[in-house]
Amino acid sequence: MARKVICIARQDDIHADAVLDFCSQRGADLIRFDVSSVFRGGSNFKIEIEQSRPTWAFTLGSHCVSGDDDIAIFCRDWEIPQVASSDDLEQCVRNEETRNFLNAWAGLVRSSRWIDHPVQQSQWDNKLLQTALAQFIGFKTPKTIATNEPEMVRSFAGTNRVVIKQLSNIAFDGLDHEDEFVFTTPINPHHLEFSDEIANCPVLVQERIEKIADLRVTVVGCDIFPALIHSNRECGPLDIVDFRALPEELIERTTIPNSVSDFILEMMRRMDLRFAAFDFGLTEEKDCVFFEANVSGNWLWIEHATGLQISAAVANLLMTIQ
Repeated sequence: MARKVICIARQDDIHADAVLDFCSQRGADLIRFDVSSVFRGGSNFKIEIEQSRPTWAFTLGSHCVSGDDDIAIFCRDWEIPQVASSDDLEQCVRNEETRNFLNAWAGLVRSSRWIDHPVQQSQWDNKLLQTALAQFIGFKTPKTIATNEPEMVRSFAGTNRVVIKQLSNIAFDGLDHEDEFVFTTPINPHHLEFSDEIANCPVLVQERIEKIADLRVTVVGCDIFPALIHSNRECGPLDIVDFRALPEELIERTTIPNSVSDFILEMMRRMDLRFAAFDFGLTEEKDCVFFEANVSGNWLWIEHATGLQISAAVANLLMTIQ
């Protein structure tokens, strides 16, 4: 019986496309859906709770899947849009019922079958928790505060060169309908003139790390794919610290010390994740400073620039996990 690979992703997710292509080459039966629209267009889900054990099954197009099948699940996007009841009551109810139903279904599928289970993704998709864990393990991290107290931020910025970054991973629909983000940004004296606004919303502020490059390390199971991003280039009058804000990046394969590999694998073990994309700053002294781990990070731009076989590694893991 062919393994059934269930991919939970948006329809325009090219990273999911790349992984499923490799799974198809290995004979997998592919099932793909978007959680925000899974109950439109003829799909049928069911959960039955009887005295023996709960069972589940669903039909999507020509595919039928149940808890008795040999499955693996690649979860790229578990977000169902929030809709205010005052804006659209029917859609609000539909989304909330869908969210609770799918959360129950996820709880019935053992976590070993996922890359990765949404409960683990949700718990660890948090920069503050990641930073605290990295420090606990003993890895170097920037000095960090998170607060809605303006004076605390002003004091922190008065004794350190600092940056501000998103606490969440919220993205915005841009003018070209592409996702746009708030980049990590240096705080200058002009920004501090508006610091009283911090009282309305907590912010994450960190010591600015003077780096010579960025290190992106994508982890798939026990496989580690490190890439060096030459992000500390001349940007004219712009003070850019986030490589995503650069018009293009110079990227190459690299190697990392065993101590960094050991740290990464220990972080993955403690977070109970099989996939993540780690970001580090590389200093002039060749120290690696942990910034964050993207639990559903993108990798094709790294793969295309370096030839690192990340998509194939994800597919291989999906075909072999038990």
